[in-house]
Amino acid sequence: MREVRAFAIHDTEVDDIYAAYSQPGAAYFGCEVDGKVVGAGGVAPLLGGDATTCELKKMYFLKEGRGKGLGEEDGGEVFGCCKGSWF
Repeated sequence: MREVRAFAIHDTEVDDIYAAYSQPGAAYFGCEVDGKVVGAGGVAPLLGGDATTCELKKMYFLKEGRGKGLGEEDGGEVFGCCKGSWF
């Protein structure tokens, strides 16, 4: 038996992330380190929620983007945008 590493996600939103986050009330933010995108996270209205409820979605980081506080920074940017604009 050999080890196989793969990314397995069954989420159609990932197939066309641009379309998913081009909707009203949605946004996707990227994080860069030395000019390279190392992570990203999005926000969108909560399905089934009221008009003032959103959720943080699809936050992913490459290995070189982890452990640097970028998730907190990106999350703060995402929610700051929501608080001031949509929700």
